[in-house]
Amino acid sequence: MALITLASAKGAPGVTTAALGLAMNWGSPVLLVEADVSGSSILAGYKKGEIPHDRGIVPLAVAQMQMSLIDAIWTQTIELKKDVLLLAGFANPAQSGAIGSLWGDLGSAFRSLEAASVDVIVDLGRVGARVDEREALITLADHHLLLTRSSLASVYTTREFAQRYSKVAEVAADILGTATVVVGPGRPYGAREIAKTCGLPLAGDIAWDPKSAVVYSQGVAEPRNFASRPLNRSLGALGSAVRERIVRRRQQLQGAT
Repeated sequence: MALITLASAKGAPGVTTAALGLAMNWGSPVLLVEADVSGSSILAGYKKGEIPHDRGIVPLAVAQMQMSLIDAIWTQTIELKKDVLLLAGFANPAQSGAIGSLWGDLGSAFRSLEAASVDVIVDLGRVGARVDEREALITLADHHLLLTRSSLASVYTTREFAQRYSKVAEVAADILGTATVVVGPGRPYGAREIAKTCGLPLAGDIAWDPKSAVVYSQGVAEPRNFASRPLNRSLGALGSAVRERIVRRRQQLQGAT
């Protein structure tokens, strides 16, 4: 079981859609966490506002004052489907300041869910624009996925962020467990070429499939054969690759101690 974070360094290459789709295709118990400081979108988008936004990270910050953080997490989750739970994010971006130093504690709590055989996928949205208190959570992740589209502008920003991040951390990206995921490879650059340019390992890619993506982003009706469409096939393959990478990395870290 693992803690996995997803983020982008530029714009919005579909981090929330990727995180939600990855969770929905995970195949074992998973908690999806919206930690994007620009605001929550899954309840308004995927669930089309049908579920009240009265549970999530902000009420969690209050609940954990009265009980353990783990117990508080369970009181604030929303079931998206069997074995897929959501911890919704900020209804208003201004609320993100209410969490502050809690990010590190949340990271530790998410890691402890391994005992309950629950994986945690965290949607961070955009990172790197300023000092980010969520770094305390990222450093606890088993794997940090940096998403980029295959446009020149997106690749350039991702490369600059990856180089700065590794330099600040004074440790190689593979030790940090950071890898790139290319959204829409071949538009125009290939995934391996992009990963090499960014100086990051390649975790996988996500197919360019707008008709399927709007199911996750806007809650539209699923198209025919939705489960076998390119987007979901690529998300399933990415999930398998990430799990394999985490097992391998843990073995390497154990061997180094």
